[in-house]
Amino acid sequence: MRPAFVQLRLPRNPLLRLLLAVAGIAVLSFFALAGAAIAAVVLLGFGLRSLWWKLRGGANAPRAQASDVIEGDYTVVEKVRMPLPPRREG
Repeated sequence: MRPAFVQLRLPRNPLLRLLLAVAGIAVLSFFALAGAAIAAVVLLGFGLRSLWWKLRGGANAPRAQASDVIEGDYTVVEKVRMPLPPRREG
């Protein structure tokens, strides 16, 4: 049983059915091509940005150290292993 607000029935006319199928395929093709175009633009943008950084020497260039950075040491704390409780037989 379908809900009352969803009445999806194909038309009986075969020509109209064909037209509806072609329109659906056209809409799907449009969205697929639009997605591929957007992906290509994004990939091209990232590629150009990485090329710009390489030509500029941004990846290996020394950076000025911020004045609010505090130097310090750290200690690695080992994880405490708790013994397992004894197994109950029963």
